[in-house]
Amino acid sequence: MKVITKGEFQNAVNSNKTVIVQFSADWCGPCKRLSPVLENFANDRDDLSVFKVDVEHSQVLAERFEIKSIPKVVLFKNGSQVSESIGMMNEEKLEKFIAQ
Repeated sequence: MKVITKGEFQNAVNSNKTVIVQFSADWCGPCKRLSPVLENFANDRDDLSVFKVDVEHSQVLAERFEIKSIPKVVLFKNGSQVSESIGMMNEEKLEKFIAQ
């Protein structure tokens, strides 16, 4: 999963694909457990991109998306935020999440 910065953020979410952005930190245990779930989920899909934002290094994005708890996952479609979720997700929850 590619870690993106503030400068890369708009290009990452402004695509024809559905985009999931995981806001996380290196010290966050649940974030470390969620990352491989997201990666495996995205590997099976051509219509989905997954990125990660490290809230420690991208505080501007963390403030913009009002990150108070991590992991926080934000869903974008056609460049616009559609939904968000906080906490761990399995593949079944991810299916429902991106179907919104």
